[in-house]
Amino acid sequence: MLNLLFREEAVLFSIDSLDAEMHRHHMLQIIYAVMQPIEITIGNMMFQTQFVIIDTNVLHKVNTLGTATHNVLVDPSSALYSSIYAELLLQQPYVCIDHLWKDYNIGSCDQLYEVIQGLVEKNKIQYVDLEQNEQMEEVITAMRRSGKFYTQTEMASLLNYSPSHFSRLFSEKYGVAYSSYIILHKLKRAFILMNEGYSLTSAAHEAGFSHSAHLASVAKKTLGMSLTQIKKDSINLKVIPPGQH
Repeated sequence: MLNLLFREEAVLFSIDSLDAEMHRHHMLQIIYAVMQPIEITIGNMMFQTQFVIIDTNVLHKVNTLGTATHNVLVDPSSALYSSIYAELLLQQPYVCIDHLWKDYNIGSCDQLYEVIQGLVEKNKIQYVDLEQNEQMEEVITAMRRSGKFYTQTEMASLLNYSPSHFSRLFSEKYGVAYSSYIILHKLKRAFILMNEGYSLTSAAHEAGFSHSAHLASVAKKTLGMSLTQIKKDSINLKVIPPGQH
């Protein structure tokens, strides 16, 4: 079973077993093994660990050896990534934090996400303009509900901001770049549709991707797994909307 959850700054997933080929992706990956250490290969080095953080664009291979894992993929444009990089990763390509795992009873990817948030200081700028805050929230909420995703220039125009002003305000409010936020929400929409039985082509178009190959490319770059791997047994894919996990 592969359970996927989406947040503004991250993708969360739990999976029963994974034997991924050597790959890299643009998101930082945090892996927590539930029962026993898993096997990680980075470059020419293989090691076992139960709790690891792997930075963006680091070539790696994961074999969970049949054990379940909880995973968090963090967008590098986010405030959370900056905090993890500064406080846990410490400018290394990866770090094993096995000494921390026994301190937490992590039973889901959502709990892992909360633990990671608690381990780092998130230095977000306080959003003080309440009128702009409410206006932006209304437009963003309407966009998500409609499934029509606007470009940054279109969104700035709707709010009567310059693109640069909108970009700054959005990052301050949501802790992630607008472009990254849209990518994650498009992916969430596509996976929900595939989970409901839509074909790959139909799901890609409905979610705002230009074609199925575009969706496949973005999924691979973001999740580090091909759609073939993810969908090889679609009954084992479950996309969980917020509040239903």
